[in-house]
Amino acid sequence: MTQARLSQITFQFPAGQPEADAFFSNLARLLDEVPKSTLESDQLVIEPSRPANAAPRVAIRQANVNYPTVVFETAEPIELAVGNLLLHGSSVMGRASAQPAESVEQGGERLMMKALYDRLQRHIVRLDHFGVNVPASLVDRETWNNLIQQVAGISNLYRYPTGEEWPFILPSTDAEFAEDITQFPAGREPKFELVYDEHSQEPTLQIDVGTNLTRQELEELLPEPYGQTLPDVADYFRSVFVAHPWPGLAIRLDLRYRSESEPDVWETGEWLVTEGKRIR
Repeated sequence: MTQARLSQITFQFPAGQPEADAFFSNLARLLDEVPKSTLESDQLVIEPSRPANAAPRVAIRQANVNYPTVVFETAEPIELAVGNLLLHGSSVMGRASAQPAESVEQGGERLMMKALYDRLQRHIVRLDHFGVNVPASLVDRETWNNLIQQVAGISNLYRYPTGEEWPFILPSTDAEFAEDITQFPAGREPKFELVYDEHSQEPTLQIDVGTNLTRQELEELLPEPYGQTLPDVADYFRSVFVAHPWPGLAIRLDLRYRSESEPDVWETGEWLVTEGKRIR
């Protein structure tokens, strides 16, 4: 097996400023409610629930950086500036710098992270996925395709079955990485999504969590203009853009309604594997 295999994906946030520290503290408190979350020194790590020893895991941490970054823990030399946001492999940390981008507010009103935590504490039951939206206006298609090929070489990456450019990484064991996924236990999450975004003008960090709240309860807790539904997914979750101190970046939490049934083919990853097919 290649040593470049992806072991972790981390959303890394600046440390040392009151507003940045408060944002991270409240986000960490919220995600610490997720099963299989562990506070490890300077980071909060969330392991896949199943299967045992699956990778990658996801994490958030504070670090000595000036702007949020997305770190792929791998020997693969990933390095991509998306406006102000830098995506990079751990082997090339610090070699690239993002170029300044004009800030374009997305999603209308933004809610303070503490206010979101206060409303959702004790209501988070799972983490479906982390994700990054990469605007087509900032990254050309050849560069995007190169990124996808790099990621496909170090993880189990699957096409989105309905054709949108929203590939997902599914956690996998060493054997599943070498061959493919054939078993679909509940808990094969958190996933990780990459989006080639034809609509947005700024990159977005997305965090998709499951809640124990009904749609009506989430609508009452998060009314407009803070809470909103995105096109085509209103039946699944309610979205909130949160306030933060970094221009040129959107951070969105998608809050899934309480599930009244057993885990479905989305939660187990079966739909992505059998219908989307692996990118190799």
